[in-house]
Amino acid sequence: MSSTPIDPNLAAQLLASSDKQEKEKVNKRKGLIVEPRTYEVWFKLHAKFGNCSNPDCTDPRERTVVEGNAMVCEVNGSPICRICFLAGVNPTLT
Repeated sequence: MSSTPIDPNLAAQLLASSDKQEKEKVNKRKGLIVEPRTYEVWFKLHAKFGNCSNPDCTDPRERTVVEGNAMVCEVNGSPICRICFLAGVNPTLT
C-alpha cells in the first residue's frame, strides 16, 4: 500500500482553517454573558486557581499563607473570585 504525499497548499489551507476555528472558540468564550451575577452564571464560567484582582476583596480565606488558593474566573479580562463576582464588582474599574 503506497501513500500519497500531501499537497503543501492543501496542508496550509487545513492549518489556516484549524487556526481560524480555534480563534472563533476563544472569541466565543470571551463573549460570555456574565449578567445577572448568579451562581448559575458563575458555574458556567471557566474557573482556575489564582488571586482575585479586586484590592477590596472580602474573601474570608487566608491568602498570605498560600498565594493563588482562590477559584477565579476571567471577567472583562481580569481574574475575579466568586464572592466579588456575586457582589457585582466590575474588575475593569478596580
